[in-house]
Amino acid sequence: MGGAVDLFDRIGGRVRRTVLWAAALVLLTRLPQLTSGMLPDGDEAVLGLMARHLAQGKALPLFFYGQNYGFSLLEAGTAAGLFALFGSSTAVLKLAMLLLWCLGGLFLVLSVRDYVSRSAAAIAALLLASCPAWFLWSMKARGGYISAFLLCHLTIWLTARLGGMPRGRGAVAALIGGNLILVYLCQPLWLAGLLPFLFLGLGRWTRRDYAWIGAGALAAAVAGVWLKARAGTYYDPGLFGYVDAGAGLAALPERVRTAFGGSYYLGRPVDSGWAVRAAGAVWAGLFVLAAAAAVWKIARRRISGFALCCLIGMTAPVLLSAVSDSPLFGYRYLLPAPGFLVMLLAREWADARGRRRSLLQAAGGLAVLSGLAAAPYFAGFPYDGGEGETALTQEAALGRLIDELEERGIGHVYCLDPSLQWNLMFASGERILARWKEPEDRCPGYPRAVDRALRAGRPAAIVGKRRQLAGVRENLREVAVCETAAYFFAPVEREAIVRALGFRGCE
Repeated sequence: MGGAVDLFDRIGGRVRRTVLWAAALVLLTRLPQLTSGMLPDGDEAVLGLMARHLAQGKALPLFFYGQNYGFSLLEAGTAAGLFALFGSSTAVLKLAMLLLWCLGGLFLVLSVRDYVSRSAAAIAALLLASCPAWFLWSMKARGGYISAFLLCHLTIWLTARLGGMPRGRGAVAALIGGNLILVYLCQPLWLAGLLPFLFLGLGRWTRRDYAWIGAGALAAAVAGVWLKARAGTYYDPGLFGYVDAGAGLAALPERVRTAFGGSYYLGRPVDSGWAVRAAGAVWAGLFVLAAAAAVWKIARRRISGFALCCLIGMTAPVLLSAVSDSPLFGYRYLLPAPGFLVMLLAREWADARGRRRSLLQAAGGLAVLSGLAAAPYFAGFPYDGGEGETALTQEAALGRLIDELEERGIGHVYCLDPSLQWNLMFASGERILARWKEPEDRCPGYPRAVDRALRAGRPAAIVGKRRQLAGVRENLREVAVCETAAYFFAPVEREAIVRALGFRGCE
């Protein structure tokens, strides 16, 4: 704790005050979500279960369950610590992610301070806090994304500090190398912006520094290969295996605007109102203008090394999107861009003079105001992007479903929706165990436990969303169907029924 206070004291008075203002902005822009009901999506519920298992000493989850990528120990560990203090809940899970994201934002600001100036760092803090691309994702427990953001900007800050360190250079250099591998294991999209900063050390770092960086990277890589070989591989989609430059390029303007607006679920935009659309357009416009200005400086050989690194970091994920048309594309793959855009804008502001600085100030002010105007429209954002539903109504409906199941003594269910199983188990504290149609899934123990319960004659049920009921009624003629808010459930006693609905591997 003393080290953190000392670090805050060294930030500098102006930046310290701005960081406090930025923290207030973060709270203000996330408050609509925090006060309007929050139901985690399926993947967030998985990470919530990981954190609970870690807090209970049942598991040490390094990667997202069922994967050998998406290093999640930072996120699961932080949530586990807060679960131990405040209990297991969606709010605590979300706040744990926000804490990690704020720490990553602090390192971004410190990097701008050390590479550019204190005034530029203040600009970066205000812009990042009000960037709508991160309104939802700064609190999303999806495994790897927030960790990659944090580790990337921590490492960039370390590259700024390394050249002036009289002692401990070897340990810091090794940490830089190790972090490169950790970022790759979390979400490699951040590497495109991180790797160029290693070249900024040329002339300031020694060969010994680079040797230590290489040693740290090698040690982490060996450990990573060993750990990946022992992790689950249930889900390994090969996200960018579909390359169609024409289709990806045509979709690029919409992808950039939606990603910077922050209102989407996976690969589907969610219309959250005019203010969100306007904010997305403002930030996408800033992205285009900043990139064009940087390219112009490159042509005139006037760009700084720091600005060039930021340009690479913010354009690389967008360019990757331009040549990718995977059916699994998600707007979150553009998340590295906003942070590097903020850093580049702060650098441009520091370089500008006269009228150009006034124009940049006006653009930055518009970006902040657009973010503030958009924030209230994220209140009650539906966890699955569902139309006509809010997080509050979904949360209440799930609570009623759990109450109904427990009143009937049903502790094992077969879910027709692949995400619902995780929400049921996390929200019920695993008093209800659930499975989907696959016999293994991310955690094979759950399908096996549900199957064993059915075979032993313990109360079990089919559970699904009400819109799924029409498609399965033919197979549920022999059982009583109970409808509750947005869901339905049907108690079952025979394996033949669940098999007819597509559940495989029943013991």
